[in-house]
Amino acid sequence: MMISSCATKRVTEAAHAVVAADASVAVKTAAGAEEGSGGNSGTLTTTAPMMVRGPDGRARVLVTQEAISLQRQPPDGPREVLDEPMDANAPQQEDKLKELTEGVRWSPGGTRVCLLRLYKRGRGVAVFSLASQPATEVELDLNELQGMTMEHYGERFRHGRFYYFKLLRWIDEDHLDVAFSGNLVPKEDDDGTNWKWYSGTVRVVLGEKTGKMQGVPKWEELTD
Repeated sequence: MMISSCATKRVTEAAHAVVAADASVAVKTAAGAEEGSGGNSGTLTTTAPMMVRGPDGRARVLVTQEAISLQRQPPDGPREVLDEPMDANAPQQEDKLKELTEGVRWSPGGTRVCLLRLYKRGRGVAVFSLASQPATEVELDLNELQGMTMEHYGERFRHGRFYYFKLLRWIDEDHLDVAFSGNLVPKEDDDGTNWKWYSGTVRVVLGEKTGKMQGVPKWEELTD
């Protein structure tokens, strides 16, 4: 499994279309996240759409049940649909919308934005560049991570079905740290209760169209 395949849910051509902006967006601003973390510069609104402003205030991401959109000229500019949340009609949708909104993380200079993607058995990340119009996804290719995981734990374990990726922090416009975790299943004596969880972080360097691992992952101790 690779991050690029966790983030393969493509935005369709129709989804890239610019849609009319909702002038009634409820805006509530707050101090940004800790300096240098590339965190949200806005806070959640309690009414849809939820909103996260870019660091310079000239763009923002809006999260609704139907789509995650980019608006470059707030508050009444057109929107570009970046992504479509999975299971839009699922129970506890408000909690999922909040999680998606908290997963919107702008790069320090506001030239890129990272989104969270929710899956049935995990979480993924996607990075979009604002250098073009509409914004384009920078494909994250971390194929090596699967092999490295098995090099680390393959003597006793095999991959399970759960995986989680999230942005840990932006370093600058072209580098970010991604946290990863997942479950491992024992090769022997698997009675369904002996799973272990692996976790760690990896540095990613972003090019114009792709992002790749830089260096080797940092691993944490296995947990139950």
